[in-house]
Amino acid sequence: MAQMNFSSKWRGWVMSIIRNSRASVLVNGSPSCEFSCQRGLRPGDPLSPFLFILAMDGLTRIMRRACELGVFHGIRVGGTGPLISHFMYADDVVFCGEWSIANAINLRRLLRGFFLISWLKISSKKSSVFGIGVGECDIVDMARLLKCSRGRFPFTHLGVPIASNMNLVRSWDPVLEKFQKRLSAWKSKCLSYGGRITLLKSILSSLPLYFFSLFRAPIQVINTLRKLRRKVFWGGVEAVDRMSWLAWDKVVAPTKYGGVGLGSLRDANLSLLSKWWWRFKVSQDSLWRKVIWSIHGSGRGWTYIPVKLTLGGMWKQIASVPDILENISSGPNLFVNGNVKSGHSVFFWSDWWVSDNTLQRKFPLLFALEKKRCCLVSDRLLLSAEQLQFAWDWKRSSFTAAEQIQYDALISLVSNVNLSPGVDSWTWSAGGEIGFSVRNVKE
Repeated sequence: MAQMNFSSKWRGWVMSIIRNSRASVLVNGSPSCEFSCQRGLRPGDPLSPFLFILAMDGLTRIMRRACELGVFHGIRVGGTGPLISHFMYADDVVFCGEWSIANAINLRRLLRGFFLISWLKISSKKSSVFGIGVGECDIVDMARLLKCSRGRFPFTHLGVPIASNMNLVRSWDPVLEKFQKRLSAWKSKCLSYGGRITLLKSILSSLPLYFFSLFRAPIQVINTLRKLRRKVFWGGVEAVDRMSWLAWDKVVAPTKYGGVGLGSLRDANLSLLSKWWWRFKVSQDSLWRKVIWSIHGSGRGWTYIPVKLTLGGMWKQIASVPDILENISSGPNLFVNGNVKSGHSVFFWSDWWVSDNTLQRKFPLLFALEKKRCCLVSDRLLLSAEQLQFAWDWKRSSFTAAEQIQYDALISLVSNVNLSPGVDSWTWSAGGEIGFSVRNVKE
């Protein structure tokens, strides 16, 4: 703490908490005599994660300064996006940088300096090196230089499969295995219906939620999990199914509609994925949002969720959720409503902000004439001397008769917009509540 320039008074407070604490050990169920703790923080101490976060904040500042000085070269996402040098979550750190010997040596030096400051040492045995677009021999040599193991794709980080094709059913084997392990320990035929409902709601329905919040599950996976839940509910065993006395759609329906309230796994999957396009709108300054925009912002999807269709991955699955919801409800799901102030963060054509539909759908002929289809409201509407002015950029200066009709309707619609200095905001209009709710999407 002294090396990190914390004051002696603050360090005295922390050390007094550590040295004045006392503990005892349970021996055969009986507590032993209390003793003073002299070896630092106890496992599970609430102060431990707080001090660790302070130390890791020092590592973040070191890496940020190293990138500014050119000592360490990170990765510029999309060529013009944010510079990524590392990711942190609790005690897990992922360093990202250009593939070069000099970059690796400088990283070792930076970690050595961090160790001398904080006495937190990187565990080489638990570390791995992954290379993208480089040869196998180069990865082995780099791992030898950094004194760690060689990593292979795909791998799992924080419980999330990396570089796995989640459209394949076999990629969902960890979720199915968790279901099978739980079922093997239960005797569902010996439980009452109330007990089975409790187990299904509290355990089985929550097991796949982590994967459901990141990836869109294939239909085959949903059907397999549905079959396992149905078997438990009706008291069947692994080899024999019991008779179903009620349609499964009635069982999973909410209780206010006469169902049991188990909930549909497919509905839960789509609802959890929808939170990402809500966060994409409201979290304008977050790092992950900047990364997504730098990769997919140049796509030609022209929707309020940017997506580059030529790229696969989880974001393409997330961006497909609004289309699925629209097909289910047989109409546009305009849940994310933009409240325009300055117009610097609301897209003029693709966002829902001034009408009962997006302007690109309401005026398709004019949208086809637009040169910059991803323009903002502030690009087309200007406030000068307290008067609203228009700044159009069409591909040609003349309109056909049909285009002129749409243009007059557009002018009439946007003429009532009141621009003002301020920050644009977003409203989740579904369910009659302000703010996003997974429950509203499911309903």
